[in-house]
Amino acid sequence: YLVAEGRPALARAALERVQPFLAAGAARTRLVLAQAETYRVEGRYGRALDLVQTAMRLSPGDPGLHRQAAELYESLKRPREALHEVEVAVSLSGQPANPATQTWIQKLRTAVDVETVRALDPARDLDALEPADAGPDDLRRRRSQGR
Repeated sequence: YLVAEGRPALARAALERVQPFLAAGAARTRLVLAQAETYRVEGRYGRALDLVQTAMRLSPGDPGLHRQAAELYESLKRPREALHEVEVAVSLSGQPANPATQTWIQKLRTAVDVETVRALDPARDLDALEPADAGPDDLRRRRSQGR
């Protein structure tokens, strides 16, 4: 309720008070995921991802947790890791990917391809040599002052 009211920090505090009373297993996993949700709502995707990964260790083989991790990786602009997690989720489910998941996989593959092309673009390193707003006149003036 606190998360829905826009008060994730209070929700997290309440969850921390409950933590000592939970045994390992499904209840602990739900608690960790609830904590992750409070961070996700705040836009703290890295912290949320850490907690989802903890839940993955507590409940190995749960495809839903890999999907959640993929969503967080995507929010962090890390399509390669997101793609890996989606593929793991599909594999663990034992079912073929549904059309929405196939579309998501294709979108992530495209993002990975774009990321790869950017990493291989040699002109990208040249951008750092001159300020972005330097026009031809600025460049000529700098070169003449340097001589």
